[in-house]
Amino acid sequence: MAQLYYQAQLTVFLTSLSAILHATALVNTAGVTASDFVPEALDMIAAIPAIVGPGLGTSIDARSYPGDLSTVTMMGATAAHITETSRSLGIPAGLPAAVEALYDAAIARGHGADDGASVIEVLRP
Repeated sequence: MAQLYYQAQLTVFLTSLSAILHATALVNTAGVTASDFVPEALDMIAAIPAIVGPGLGTSIDARSYPGDLSTVTMMGATAAHITETSRSLGIPAGLPAAVEALYDAAIARGHGADDGASVIEVLRP
């Protein structure tokens, strides 16, 4: 169990780092330096707890995804836009495309009007 928990923590680390690097590559195409952008990206990472709220775990455990602040459909459209922008700029789009695919799968399972936490339903075995 400890090894699985550690791997789960590393999943958060590796995907967060990959997201920062992908976002940096995006802004680099507009002439923004990594030195200027990375602190803002780290601020976004630090803001995630306030954005998702302390009830995320409770919501997931209860399988309750009211969609009152945002929806899977909205977030999926955002992911699609990032994927297309990445491709149009010549940046490999594997990371945003993977995120987009998760939202697409959640929509296909009827979670379009639910909040983003409902994506876990397509990740569970």
